[in-house]
Amino acid sequence: MKKSVLLFVLFSSVSFAGFCQTKQENIKEMLKLMQVEQMISQSYAGMIPMIQKQMESQAGASMTEKKKENQRKVLTKVMDLSKEMATDLINNEAPGIYDRNFTEDEIKELMTFYKSPTGKKSIELIPNIQKELMGVMFSKYLPNFQMKVKVLMDEVKEEGTK
Repeated sequence: MKKSVLLFVLFSSVSFAGFCQTKQENIKEMLKLMQVEQMISQSYAGMIPMIQKQMESQAGASMTEKKKENQRKVLTKVMDLSKEMATDLINNEAPGIYDRNFTEDEIKELMTFYKSPTGKKSIELIPNIQKELMGVMFSKYLPNFQMKVKVLMDEVKEEGTK
């Protein structure tokens, strides 16, 4: 009888513990389901070549191979630091931000979504979508943006000389 009661209490406490997962624990589990750290790594890995290409095109043909290599090394180090910062941000700040902006039930709904086939597919595709968006931004939108900023800076400079 004592063994039966002990087994019942043990089973009940284990089962109850599963139902009593805190909101913070759910948020951390959701972030793991979202594979945020992997997305960060994949996104940064995709950005480095695009940024390098943009920097080289701005520098023109005058840049030596040695300067290009030094630039790549610096860019890689800067991006590594940036990735480290983003990872720290996700691990240290995201749980509190999600906690303030979503109810516990909404977090559970998001977890259900990220466990679904569509949720898993979205997690898988987000880095590719971001990479594609970055490519379009660098090739199609950034040159026009840079031109507009240059015109604006020239106007400001011209007004300062009046």
